[in-house]
Amino acid sequence: MFRVEYLIFFYIVLCVLMIFFNYFYMLHRSRRYKKIQQGNKKLIKYIEQEISCIINEYQITEKSKKYLKKKLKNVYNLYIVEDILNKHGLKIVEAYINEYKEVFCNLCKDYIKKDVIARSYFAYFVGKYRICNDRVIEYLLSLLRDDEIYCIDNSLQALYSFGNVNYIIHAFKIVDSSTSYQNENMILKGLQTYTGDKEKLIEFFVKNFDVLTEKIKIVIIRYITEEMSNKWNEELYGLILDSKNNKKIKIEIIKYFAVHYDKRIKDILFKILELPVINNKEYIKVSVGVLKNYPGDDTIKALKKVLQMKEWELQVEAAKVLNYLVSDSLKLADIYNGDNKNARHILRYINDKNKKIDSENSIRGQSGGDSKNYVKLY
Repeated sequence: MFRVEYLIFFYIVLCVLMIFFNYFYMLHRSRRYKKIQQGNKKLIKYIEQEISCIINEYQITEKSKKYLKKKLKNVYNLYIVEDILNKHGLKIVEAYINEYKEVFCNLCKDYIKKDVIARSYFAYFVGKYRICNDRVIEYLLSLLRDDEIYCIDNSLQALYSFGNVNYIIHAFKIVDSSTSYQNENMILKGLQTYTGDKEKLIEFFVKNFDVLTEKIKIVIIRYITEEMSNKWNEELYGLILDSKNNKKIKIEIIKYFAVHYDKRIKDILFKILELPVINNKEYIKVSVGVLKNYPGDDTIKALKKVLQMKEWELQVEAAKVLNYLVSDSLKLADIYNGDNKNARHILRYINDKNKKIDSENSIRGQSGGDSKNYVKLY
């Protein structure tokens, strides 16, 4: 009986101690929060005063810069700076950044030692406000060797914003060997924000195409496809003829010529269609799709051959393109009246499907798009 009472007493004391602990912990948190709030208000007031001094063209003292540098070693204070700058116009922001540029640049040595969030955010900050000098570039390039995708991505975004070809070249050499950043679409999305001379950048990569890895080659071809006119047709045509470029690279080049017309590519596409289906299915499929933009009797003849193949995916792709290109039903009479039931059924299926879509769009009062090219069925 004595042992049970002792145990109950001990439990009650433990509960009371837990209550006191929670009370003092909450009190400490509350005081700490108020202290942070007061510190934030003080910093906000200080920054607003400094901005006011810049607007009125007053001299900013070295003491003020040292104070700000000390405060901005805390990433949360850097958030406050961005929040305040967002409320001001471009000219004021530029004037503030120029005045404190050296302060921000000197923070690189502090942020390189911090956690992932702080490192990646600082890269985002210098990129957003285009704060650039040798220390910043060194900081950003060091982040590219990081294992964290956020650090790599924000670092690349910052380098793109500076618009310097040499920075991008150096960055891609590092990214190329990265095991953490292998997605071509992520690199392409960032490259599309590049603010410098795009033609100069492309010219460098095209001239040095052989030394690039497959990943970067794919990114560059997609970038040229989306960003540029037919100016690069000659270079891309030369690359598709180059035996050193593998099939994956050539598929990307073929997609380029789907957007940028060049009649010379037609013969190459026809030759691809004659390759054995084994190990070439994707190669042939992409080529068939691109022929949609290269109409002619020779194109129709080549597509009919694909339609006679035994590979279902290729037959469907060929049927789609034929259905788009052919407006004269007689040109497909040999398919509908031929012995290949599979080809006939696929072509009829694609035709019926498109007619149904066109009919539904007409009911809604919408344009039928490519629906103009339907054929009479036999």
